[in-house]
Amino acid sequence: MLTSFLMAAQGNNSAFTRNYDVPGYDAGLMITQPLFRGGATVASTRQAIHNVHAERARLMATEQQVMQDVINAYVGLIETQKILEFSINNEKLLEAQAAATHSRFGAGDVTRTDTAQAETALSIAQATRQDAEAPPKMPRRAICRSLVTRRRSIRSCPRLTRLISITKKMLLP
Repeated sequence: MLTSFLMAAQGNNSAFTRNYDVPGYDAGLMITQPLFRGGATVASTRQAIHNVHAERARLMATEQQVMQDVINAYVGLIETQKILEFSINNEKLLEAQAAATHSRFGAGDVTRTDTAQAETALSIAQATRQDAEAPPKMPRRAICRSLVTRRRSIRSCPRLTRLISITKKMLLP
């Protein structure tokens, strides 16, 4: 039945060949396993390891970029809120100063020019406050935009997903 058994080295491979001769049937089996591939196995293993390290570095870069975008937008939000508070306080102070100037004008202590200057300063403060009231939505939009544009790249990262949910709770009413 078994007519031949052959073990042969073919090039860089080791081949194991068996041929069976059975009347009416002909079958063969050949198994090939490379013994040496010129360092290709070691190189491909190192390449896989380096690919893993590269993807980890990309993930870290994405995490850092998201954090930087969120922090910049959050600092911008705090800045605009503080500017608004300052503008409101300044307007209240100048309203009181304008009222005092009007009462002093009635008493004859100051001139019409002093009254006009106080009213002009009050008008400038009101305009500044109105300007400061408009942009608080912009940093919030910037935060949401930075999170939405990066959503595709951060879906698989639980740390960033948790950070995003915490940030949304903090910033969005």
